[in-house]
Amino acid sequence: VLQSDNVSDCVPQSQDKKQDNYIYPYFDIQDVEHLHRASKLPHWHQDNKYVFITFRLFDSIPQKKIKELREEKEYWMKLHPTPWNEEERKEYIKRFASKIDKWLDNGYGKCFLKRPENRKIVEDALFFYNGTKYHLKAFVVMPNHVHILLQLFENQEMETFVKSIKGYTAKKINQTEHRTGKVWQTESYDHLVRNEDNYKHILKYIQANNKDLAWIEDDYLP
Repeated sequence: VLQSDNVSDCVPQSQDKKQDNYIYPYFDIQDVEHLHRASKLPHWHQDNKYVFITFRLFDSIPQKKIKELREEKEYWMKLHPTPWNEEERKEYIKRFASKIDKWLDNGYGKCFLKRPENRKIVEDALFFYNGTKYHLKAFVVMPNHVHILLQLFENQEMETFVKSIKGYTAKKINQTEHRTGKVWQTESYDHLVRNEDNYKHILKYIQANNKDLAWIEDDYLP
């Protein structure tokens, strides 16, 4: 059972999923009111939209590479202040997110999530609020990072979801590893899904990370 220091966070609450009315689940370019930052990365939250989230273990990338990437990114973002247009968004992903993916695939660090018991901690945490706070579409727990595709319900903040998942799983993983200290990298990467093609691409990407470990809703991949 997923637990939290905040008792109210542990009680699944009913959500109006608006089943009688169609909700457009993709990024709304007209909605510019919910752009904000957490530390260095921009985050653009919109209710009821599909969002692709990646977070990684604290030691999954060498510190030297992190420092170099941070300096490059800070300089680039000064030249490209948010909100971004579609071309700038794609350039950001190509320059930074894709580069991080390649480093993660190298399996750097202690890779706590390689152990089945630690991977199950993350999986159970993701399933706990599925259907009450969000609709989980797909995920994969790799040795040193996690990819998630979900649809947050109305009034559910992406950053609150990530903080809750990372906080709970960090505590449990530290227990299984008989250690204390940091488990996850502070920042997470999130991407509001642009359209159906983007959605299908992300599903395939999640499965491509590890077909045996990937969970896809209803085992269906368009």
